[in-house]
Amino acid sequence: IRPYEGNPRRTVNARFDEIKASIRASGIRSPLTVTRRPGDSHFIVEAGGNTRLEAIHQLWAETREPRFGRLTVLFRPWRSETHVLTAHLVENEQRGGMTFWDKACGVVALKAQLEAERGHGLSLRQLDETMRALGLPVNTATLAHYLFATERLRTLGEGIPDLTGLQVKTLQPLLNQLRRYAELQCGIDEDGFYASLLEPAFSQLVVRYRRRPEFRADLVMRAAEAAVARRLGIPAGEVKGAVSAM
Repeated sequence: IRPYEGNPRRTVNARFDEIKASIRASGIRSPLTVTRRPGDSHFIVEAGGNTRLEAIHQLWAETREPRFGRLTVLFRPWRSETHVLTAHLVENEQRGGMTFWDKACGVVALKAQLEAERGHGLSLRQLDETMRALGLPVNTATLAHYLFATERLRTLGEGIPDLTGLQVKTLQPLLNQLRRYAELQCGIDEDGFYASLLEPAFSQLVVRYRRRPEFRADLVMRAAEAAVARRLGIPAGEVKGAVSAM
């Protein structure tokens, strides 16, 4: 049995040691559910349980006790990649503790899988309706924030675990305003705005976060305004005032 490699929870479960200790004392009380892709010789966790499986692997390596080397599980026949990813998203959502970034990446990965299986793109409304039918309701506004974050704030999301949905909600309209200003002043398009101006600023913020784990949306805006100001050769305060007046 292997972990599901597409598990949307990528951060270490804060309760891992507690879960491991519980399994050491009492075993697994709720059997893992597993499935197997067509053509594979191994099984994967089907609907949550990667943390428990990792704990069992560690306990087996440490103790070689038979109860950790052999498990009773529930087997479900393979349905689809979409089904497994959705099951893990639902399970993680119910258990809580997922970061905004993990949720965003998981939902965007699900969108890509759904579009691949259906052979066409999905609008936000279609994605909302599809996810509700799968038992994973997410409103269109939140979906838009997920897409914006994964498309434009990936450096921040990958490097700063403290990034929250509220911060992304705050940043999106402000960065859109700043982008329009940069386009008017120096003719830079959206891709260039993020790639050549903001990516270096985001990378510096990640380095700063590693030295001092503190992150706020206003720090991002200051860094973004400073990047645009350097491009235009004007004070950052002038950029901020001009954008506020738009």
